[in-house]
Amino acid sequence: MQSGSNSPSRPRLDTLALATLIGIVFMMAVSAMNVWNLNRLTARVSTIEAAMSPKTPPGPDPSRIHAINTSGAQAKGPDNAPVTIVEFSDFQCPFCARVAPTLKQIQEVYRDNVRVVWKHLPLDFHKNAARAALAAEVAGKQGKF
Repeated sequence: MQSGSNSPSRPRLDTLALATLIGIVFMMAVSAMNVWNLNRLTARVSTIEAAMSPKTPPGPDPSRIHAINTSGAQAKGPDNAPVTIVEFSDFQCPFCARVAPTLKQIQEVYRDNVRVVWKHLPLDFHKNAARAALAAEVAGKQGKF
């Protein structure tokens, strides 16, 4: 008899168990890499979405009703009209002039239900705009705005 032959032998991993253990470790490593890559991808998508989403325009909230002092301003239409359109404009601005036909059409269609108020907004780079606004106010005092 050999010495120590009666002592219990150390358990040995067979080939299948060893392959399973290696497979599990490998899958855990792959899963960890996938989570890391998914986090990076999420960050990239967030950056792209932020760049593509429309920016909130500066200025007042368009969904809010704003009170504007129109006393003393030139106006067409009855004071008690249910709708008041306040036009901030510059007599020398070609883009401001484009709204005139639309405002005229609104006044013709809605008549006593709309009031259009003119507020002067002469732009600095229109050299005659401030003088035109002053002349218009003088004409308005004579009823000829």
